[in-house]
Amino acid sequence: MDNEQNKIWRKRRGQALALQWVIAILERLISDINFNNSTVTKELLSGFNSVNGDNELNALEIGCQYSIIFLKPFAIELGLKSLLLKEGVPPPNKHNLDDLYSLLSTSKQNHLDAIYRTYINDNNHKQDIRNLFSSTADRFVDCRYLDDVSKVQKVDGDLHAALSSILDLLNS
Repeated sequence: MDNEQNKIWRKRRGQALALQWVIAILERLISDINFNNSTVTKELLSGFNSVNGDNELNALEIGCQYSIIFLKPFAIELGLKSLLLKEGVPPPNKHNLDDLYSLLSTSKQNHLDAIYRTYINDNNHKQDIRNLFSSTADRFVDCRYLDDVSKVQKVDGDLHAALSSILDLLNS
């Protein structure tokens, strides 16, 4: 990897890691709203009101869920592109997670899937990381606009495990 590729690799890895932290904070806000009487959330929002003058926690929760669904695949995309750069493969200008994963060497794919299985804590899990990327291949593109609210109803824990696996592999 030349000096320029190394800079880009470090930048993409850092961006994916930064997004993982943002996602974790958003998940904590959702948990606080649902299970902790919104104690932390109300403290964070003290003095803030919407255009309508309220501090509607339901709208905040939907916004957090939407952001998570949008940010997880984007962070995974950045991580996969960083892995490709680490292997000396210039990443294509595309968002499809399955396509990006396919460009990794077989040994890197196997290593990534092994790490992923430790996160999901089940070697008999029905969905390996390849199937996960195939089923969520275009999630980043599909979820950029909130046209279908049903897409924000489920936050995918497997994507979080995949992101953590990628970051672990990048840091190894």
